[in-house]
Amino acid sequence: MAEVRQEQAALQAPVRAMRVAAWRALVRDRPGALRAALEHVYGDWPALLAAREANLARMLDAFEATFGDQKVVVVRAPGRVNLMGRHVDHRGGFINTIAIHNDVWIVAAARPGGRLVLRDLDPQFNPYDIDPAPLYARARARDWRAFINCREVEEHLAANRGSWANYGLGAYLRLRAEFGDALAGGLSAVVWGDVPVSVGLSSSSSVFVATALALTHLYGLAVEPGRFVGLCGEGEWFVGTRGGAGDHASMIYGRRGMISQIGFHPIQLARRAPLPPDLEIILCNSFQRAEKSRHARDRFNARVAAYEIALALLRQRCPALARDVAHLRDLNPERLGVPVERLYEALRTIPVWMTREEIGAALHEKADRIETWFDSHADHEGGYPLRAVLLYGMAECERSRHALETISSGDSGRIRRLFAVSHDGDRVSRAGADGRRVSWAAATDDAGLDQLIRAARSADPAERECAALHHQVGAYGCSTPEIDVMIDLAEATEGVIGAQLVGAGLGGSIVVLARRGTVERLEAALARGYYEPHGLAPEVHVFQPVEGAACLVPAT
Repeated sequence: MAEVRQEQAALQAPVRAMRVAAWRALVRDRPGALRAALEHVYGDWPALLAAREANLARMLDAFEATFGDQKVVVVRAPGRVNLMGRHVDHRGGFINTIAIHNDVWIVAAARPGGRLVLRDLDPQFNPYDIDPAPLYARARARDWRAFINCREVEEHLAANRGSWANYGLGAYLRLRAEFGDALAGGLSAVVWGDVPVSVGLSSSSSVFVATALALTHLYGLAVEPGRFVGLCGEGEWFVGTRGGAGDHASMIYGRRGMISQIGFHPIQLARRAPLPPDLEIILCNSFQRAEKSRHARDRFNARVAAYEIALALLRQRCPALARDVAHLRDLNPERLGVPVERLYEALRTIPVWMTREEIGAALHEKADRIETWFDSHADHEGGYPLRAVLLYGMAECERSRHALETISSGDSGRIRRLFAVSHDGDRVSRAGADGRRVSWAAATDDAGLDQLIRAARSADPAERECAALHHQVGAYGCSTPEIDVMIDLAEATEGVIGAQLVGAGLGGSIVVLARRGTVERLEAALARGYYEPHGLAPEVHVFQPVEGAACLVPAT
């Protein structure tokens, strides 16, 4: 019989690698054992289970043909859909997420000599063979943050721009930097995956987590789940982005049938709740590729820098309020014990916009940190929308804190408002009075904040409710006009409860929470209003939560 261990065991219990021939015999002679393991992961889904069994057989054949009959581990890491909590995991906020059935599988063996040799079953992904020792020598001589900004890493990425295997290399380097000679060897691996690329499902992080998990098992690197997630989040900075560990946490803590709420600083599973049985999660592809291009990285990293700069200014200008603020998520009335209008008054001290020169002058005592913030991206916008980004992050942290309870309640009105306000924080366009699309971002000027402060102090309960932090929008601005059109079409479809951007943005997909049986109406509405006018065939997927990343382990 085969089983998939739970999260603690998936990272800390020793895993017995088996020869390819023994795995093949298991697949051939004991299909019931393999089927039971896969049912634990995916549930009762016969067509998918049969496809995964056939695919594992193909991977084993490919591994033996390439590397011989070695002792291997078999690892899978799923894609993910985050239902609430965008852009705030690295600020200490929660994410509310599911693991999905599209995943990455790796058949891997330890490799003497230290080289990484990776082969993907899909020929569109080129074979990869590298000696990571020169890069590791640089990593060992620096701390991780200094290493990822060094010239050698820049040169490697420039020479291997867009390579899928950079994620495997990043996983190896971060674990090697952490564990030293305990990971002195390399890796031989065959990889396969069906997580769609550049649609916001974290296909790249799936490769990263699967590789890291394979290395952890093969080399006996005992690591607690939260630390493993943190290493993955830091490790993915190797490819140039400066995000958090939310995607990786989703993949580790996912459970079949459940929404997982995960907190950060420290990384921890807060709680889980079942997806209400009358709801389904629908993903709709915009066909705008959310690639980690230079422009996209600059925008993503500039927004992260805006968080850092705005919070530094808040500490400087409102020291009494910020004294107990370790992370952005701490800027909420309940945690600080202050009325919400006090936060809006503090926010009013943060400039709407600042250039790099203005930031340097205002925070001259933090010159070294400022340079670190600026080094991650080009100054492509000429400055930073500090107040709008800070308000978005404060409010999204609050929304993400309450999201699991709200979604579990099944209250359509509360869910709809939660999703709509959250997406509006990323929104860049709306339909004008004449029906034409116009640029849009929520106002965060002084007049708007003054009105919000008055509403928070109003004797009218309805006005005070509207002034609550989780109802505020801010402006993070990582949607696109096309995605905004899709959101508007979805929200107008009968049966849809909520819709918003999924993933980091600047392309990808939207996620829709809807009553079961809504998908055909939604697909028809998107076909008429978005796909057909753009000459695209609709791509709409329905997901139910599956198990998170794990090693497939034969029971002893």
